[in-house]
Amino acid sequence: MPTYYLFGRNSDPGRWIGTRQGTNQPRVDWYYWRKGSFLPKTEKIPDPVLFTLKPMSPYASDHSPYMPSFLGAAIPLFSDELVEALQKCGVDNLEVYNCEISDPDNGYVYKSYKAVNIIGLVAAADMGKSNATIHNGPPIIDVDFDGLVIDEEEANNHLFFGLAESTNGIMVHEKVRDLSLLPSGVRHWLRRSGVVGKPRVSVVKLRQRGRLQTEPGASWMDFQATQWISTKTPGFVWFADVTAYPGAFLYGRDKYQAGRGAMTISLLSLVPVVDATGPKVDQASLLRFLGEMALYPSAAVEPYVRWEEAGENAARATMTYGGVTATGVFQFDDVGNVLSFEARRYRESELEDWLVEAKDADGRDVEKRGYVARWDVSWRLDAGDWTWLELEIYDVTYDGERLR
Repeated sequence: MPTYYLFGRNSDPGRWIGTRQGTNQPRVDWYYWRKGSFLPKTEKIPDPVLFTLKPMSPYASDHSPYMPSFLGAAIPLFSDELVEALQKCGVDNLEVYNCEISDPDNGYVYKSYKAVNIIGLVAAADMGKSNATIHNGPPIIDVDFDGLVIDEEEANNHLFFGLAESTNGIMVHEKVRDLSLLPSGVRHWLRRSGVVGKPRVSVVKLRQRGRLQTEPGASWMDFQATQWISTKTPGFVWFADVTAYPGAFLYGRDKYQAGRGAMTISLLSLVPVVDATGPKVDQASLLRFLGEMALYPSAAVEPYVRWEEAGENAARATMTYGGVTATGVFQFDDVGNVLSFEARRYRESELEDWLVEAKDADGRDVEKRGYVARWDVSWRLDAGDWTWLELEIYDVTYDGERLR
């Protein structure tokens, strides 16, 4: 059965709608916008409907210049981008009207929002299991919920609807929640990867082979590796056997657990060569996990990742976990294949530009295997780009099921 979520703006500080409707326009009766039905033809809707932002206060912790995609008001206000994203996710019960939002601080008028009437009011709250305060008098349309439990049978797999028991509440199906607020490139990627509407993967096993260099111009060393990844609680452990030269073998382990990274390399599994830990390794390990998300795309909607547009077919991912935050940019092609991931990552003690590039980005391996199989990893140094790792993924297992 699907999971439902209460739809709302994110917790970031931002702008807020003022309590008064714009002047010099016919009065709008907000009551009709909470009934879940089409507005009556007798209701004269101004074009545009006018709103005014609250003045921004430097003393209010929830105020900032940020304009969220959803502004709660007597009428819900959605950005044009949000309306388009919901519709692309299959939401077809939105009646939208032009609106303008004036900023009293600078006189700017936002015209990229819509006043939204949500068609469909569903009595989907399980009142026996919910923690609720019911006010006097029928109908039950103004319940205060301290803990809301949705009756999934009553919700009937609807994607997006108003909650009849509390008409300020908007419920969203998990499928829509996972997709609607994501940048377009990420939505295309998730659809192409086949993860939409399926349970999220928890454990991934990768088998890898390739070659690497320790410094520019050095000899290439072949390796074989196995990696396990946890996505619910982000982490990984990577074990590699490296042929340094004939008869000499290095054993490597790269680990990211509980927000902390650790890299060890030993000669013949006995003599320590590298043993690295600390805040810079933590940041580097987090970025490795984030960049490798191209191989476990269902993790893109986990709560530790936040997305925003970063240009055409590009999206900026910010991951926060274990007190560490880092950001990188994914680039996609027009159909949703991941082309690259780039970030500022620690290389030993210095931040450098780090680039991961898909080498079969034409999609043939995606169609055949379900994932991109070949990758190059480079440092973009002042002296020029240095590709130090050439990697092939030749076996992937998701929650015990092998992809073929």
